[in-house]
Amino acid sequence: MRSSLIILIALLLIGCDKKPDARLTTPKGSAKTLMQAMYDNDLETAKACIVSGPIQINLVEAMTKMMVSMRGATDALNKRYPDEVKQIAGPSLDISRIDPKQIDEGTETIDGDVAKIALKGGKSTMHLVRADSVWKVDLAKSFTGDANMSDPTVARMVSGMFTAMAKAADQTKAEIEAGKYSSARESMQALTGHMMRTMEEEKQRAIKELTPR
Repeated sequence: MRSSLIILIALLLIGCDKKPDARLTTPKGSAKTLMQAMYDNDLETAKACIVSGPIQINLVEAMTKMMVSMRGATDALNKRYPDEVKQIAGPSLDISRIDPKQIDEGTETIDGDVAKIALKGGKSTMHLVRADSVWKVDLAKSFTGDANMSDPTVARMVSGMFTAMAKAADQTKAEIEAGKYSSARESMQALTGHMMRTMEEEKQRAIKELTPR
């Protein structure tokens, strides 16, 4: 009994002495860690980078799936049409990856425990909050614009759109590997077409869900 108590106290002391993840001690560090984790399909790390809550979790899972599926499609394209890809995009095409330089070179504004990072180019802004000495990305606010993410129905719609994009990328990957397309350009056109179709299907499903009966 005494030895068990000692072990318990030791474990509690270790927990109290745990240092914050160094990658998350700055807003830009947290933002870069999140984007890399989603790209790598590392959900454990990705979830550690975002604020808590079921809506945030659903979003990070859907966005991660989308990024991994897009990466699969472009990897298949790079493998099948390497010479054409080099002519179009350089060494390789990787449309799902956000270059860390966009975050590093973005404009960071910190106001107490709230921060914003306006990515280079001014098209996107990442929002973060500080808690327990680390910065967490507010994924809902960062990647859904003015959508009311406190509404569970709206949250499902946004997550559904990311899931639809993943479905389109998975379909395109399978078609590229099966030799359905004759060029990289045709493959990219197919990917765009599949994404538009699946997103429209998701939109119509969401409208039907929201329409009073």
